[in-house]
Amino acid sequence: MFFSKLLSRQSQMNATAVLFAFFALVLPGCSLHDVNESPDLPLALPSQYGAAPDANKSGASPARAAPSPWWRDIKDDRLQDLIKIALEKNYDIRKAWTRLEQSEHLLTQTNAALFPEVSGSADITRSRSVSQFGGFGDQVFLNTQYRVNLSTTYELDIWARALNTRSGNIASLDANRFDIEATALTICGQVAETWIRILEQRSQIDLLERQLQTNKTFSLLIEMRFNQGQNTALDVLQQRQQVASSKTQIPLAKARLGVLEHQLNILLGRAPATTVPRGARFPDVPPWPVLGVPGDILSQRPDVKAAQQRLLAADYQVAVKVAERLPALRLNASAGYQSFELSTLFSNMVANAAAGLTAPLFDAGRRAAAVDQQAAVTKERLQDFGKVALTALKEVEDAVVQERFQERHIVELKEQLALAQQALEEAKNRYRSGLSEYLQVLTSLQAVQRLEQTVFSASRDRLLFRIQLYRALGGSWTKTLEVPEDLKNS
Repeated sequence: MFFSKLLSRQSQMNATAVLFAFFALVLPGCSLHDVNESPDLPLALPSQYGAAPDANKSGASPARAAPSPWWRDIKDDRLQDLIKIALEKNYDIRKAWTRLEQSEHLLTQTNAALFPEVSGSADITRSRSVSQFGGFGDQVFLNTQYRVNLSTTYELDIWARALNTRSGNIASLDANRFDIEATALTICGQVAETWIRILEQRSQIDLLERQLQTNKTFSLLIEMRFNQGQNTALDVLQQRQQVASSKTQIPLAKARLGVLEHQLNILLGRAPATTVPRGARFPDVPPWPVLGVPGDILSQRPDVKAAQQRLLAADYQVAVKVAERLPALRLNASAGYQSFELSTLFSNMVANAAAGLTAPLFDAGRRAAAVDQQAAVTKERLQDFGKVALTALKEVEDAVVQERFQERHIVELKEQLALAQQALEEAKNRYRSGLSEYLQVLTSLQAVQRLEQTVFSASRDRLLFRIQLYRALGGSWTKTLEVPEDLKNS
């Protein structure tokens, strides 16, 4: 209404016609750079994993889809509880949530650029002036002016610069969400691996203590036979040395266990010395999971999806840089009241409107270089996308081939252990019959005890390779992650 009072009828008609034509032309907004909103990998993925056929044949049970989440496959209730704690308390995951929050606030700021900015002001001005009137002396004038004003500025998004900035920030926001999922995938794998190592180390300590007891029993027998003149002092010393050797391994094993427990507590967001509960028996390796096809990593691996979103965000920034080289139209308008008397303030309206067009004429190539630089950044993000995808494929292939050959290795180890145990029995029989010296018994005993420890370690490694395979395959369970309650309220 105030424009009616300010402008003449003719100027109103002219302004209306110009603005109508201008808005009809530019309101849709147009970007001079086509953004590929579904960027493809810069490489062709194979149709299947190289080790998949052998892997799916090598398990005792047929391959089947792994449960979601995957750690349910490792029948261990303690592990389920530990991973639940890690998802809530692990500081890497919590930090990733805070980065997502930052991106959300940045997107809110970006959205504001799509709307006009309105500001208000109110002020009182007091002025004093002195005038001379000849012989009548100086005349002092005091003036008080009251003003209330609203003003707005808006840049028309002719070249979709603001829209592309917003879209780029949405892609970055999505990438940060996928970062949370990737971090959770990694942390859950690390918790599972550390827990399995703890169980194996505790089993190793139990084994070492049993071996120590066996060696002590042998030592008593050797000393008894020595007292009866049936053994030499060398036999006694060698067996005592075996006892001492067993004792020296136990402190080192307990130290390794302590370090693993500290590591697990850090993953759970707890003080290193927090007591770690006892677990059940060492879990069996589950049947082989179905690997799917390599193309599945595009939907199942959050780190791959994050790299794709960062590529998209970089491409939107190219469109932004292109728009910054083109003219910009800004609209300014203000309306308010002013008066020298407070009582008549809202009787005197003042309003104005203006449109300004600015265009870069000479910048020594700065804006053009900014476009080229951002295009190079997009190329870099494309290479990152390809590398992350290839790394994901490699992790699957590595885990499969390692577990497959580890399984064969364990079979051979167990056969070797069975032969060593037979050799030990034969050596003991020959020793009792006086057909051989005790050195052969001692050598066989050392071989059996060494292989028993190796079989434990090999079984641990096979289960670790399976966990690595689960991590490498990704999954959909990360989509259900929710921000911890205490971070929501902070």
